[in-house]
Amino acid sequence: MNAYDDILPTATIPQLHSLRIELKRLRYALEFFGEVMGPQTKLVINEIKRLQDHLGDLNDADGACHLLADILSNWDNQYSSISLAERPAPNPVIAFLAYRAQERHRLLVSFPSAWENFTRPEIHQNFALAIAEM
Repeated sequence: MNAYDDILPTATIPQLHSLRIELKRLRYALEFFGEVMGPQTKLVINEIKRLQDHLGDLNDADGACHLLADILSNWDNQYSSISLAERPAPNPVIAFLAYRAQERHRLLVSFPSAWENFTRPEIHQNFALAIAEM
């Protein structure tokens, strides 16, 4: 996880998605060995889940933005067989794209704070204590 520290200040959404995958692997390993690890394991797993959720929501918002942008780029072609007077306006799609883009931005700019929370000393200590029980 610490290997991501250097790239996080300028990370791309695909890089953050890769971090989410690594967090998932760590979480699954902790859950698998949880019975032989210390009670702090549950605390660490909860923190991992919190960060995973943040990154998952970011990835979902990014995917929605790409999908909606594709819909808009094909809008005219999609309705080319309909008379000009009957063609729908893309306003609802544009509004939803704006909403999802705003959500993506909020999650992106709040990620450094979520990461700082995840990497605080108490989490490292709980992780070390959980492993020490093995």
